[in-house]
Formats: sequence, C-alpha cells, structure tokens
Amino acid sequence: MYMHADIIRFCEFADVSQGSGFEKNVFPSISIYVCYYDPPHIFRSPIVSWTGIAEFRAEKSLSKENYESPTTYNVLVRPGAYMGWGTFFVAGNNVNFTNINSRSAGNEGTIVTWSENNGQYSRCVKRENASYNNVSTLSHNGIQTMVSNGNDFSDMKATAFNTRVQIA
Repeated sequence: MYMHADIIRFCEFADVSQGSGFEKNVFPSISIYVCYYDPPHIFRSPIVSWTGIAEFRAEKSLSKENYESPTTYNVLVRPGAYMGWGTFFVAGNNVNFTNINSRSAGNEGTIVTWSENNGQYSRCVKRENASYNNVSTLSHNGIQTMVSNGNDFSDMKATAFNTRVQIA
C-alpha cells in the first residue's frame, strides 16, 4: 500500500514481520508517513509497529526441574519503502502494546509509543528522516499508550491509559 497524490493504492499483501526473528507478532499499529525516493520524488508509505515475542530455547538442565525458557517482548517498527520494506527497529523490554503515528506535513517524521511491565513504564522514540532518536520515557505511565498525528512533532501528543490509579 502506498499513497500518491492523495490516492491510497493497494499493491499486495505483505508479511511485515517476516525476517524479524520473532515467532509471535501481536498488537500491530499502522500509520502513513512521507517517504522520499530518488529525490525530489515524494510518496506516502505505511509504517508499522507491533509487539514481537521470542522464546529462547535452552536445554533443560538436570539440576533445574522447573526451568523455563526466557521469553522476550519487544517493540518492533518497520517502515514501508519504495518497492518493499525497510529495516527493523527493535527496542524495549517486556513490551505490552505499541502505537504509532506520523506527522502530516513537512519531511518524514513518526513517533512510536509503547508500554512496558504491564504499564509500569511508558516509552517513546522519534523517527525522523529514516533515523531513530534515543528512546525516551513518557511523563505518565499506563498499559495502553497512544500518540496523535499532527502537522509537526510539536503538534503531536501522547497519552497513557492507566488502570492502576486508586481513588481514595
């Protein structure tokens, strides 16, 4: 799928998570971002985030009867590119849910948010001109994070849904 001249065109089905190394891929979020190829050509392409789950299998040790294979939960991001898909971005630890949105004006820009440890932490990362900034912590925490779109990063707002607040 891509967007050109305000028309969304469906090209083909794609297994976006293929080649990620994660056995399970759940809770996807999708946005459309400005993508450049062969400048000055501009088109809009999908960018997807999701939670990837990988179980690392190890042989059971004789001394450990209740051994469990470690499982990782990470946020993955993969941008659509002209005629294919870009590289994977992987971050986070014990990730629950992700959300992604893009700015609607100017150069390419996307923000990804996610929760970790059942909402104990909420994180975000900004992607601009095909480069990711350092991961940041949101000011509030919650199990489900959301980020709005906007004309520029300054217009985009994030929120976290928190079910742990106790009312006295």
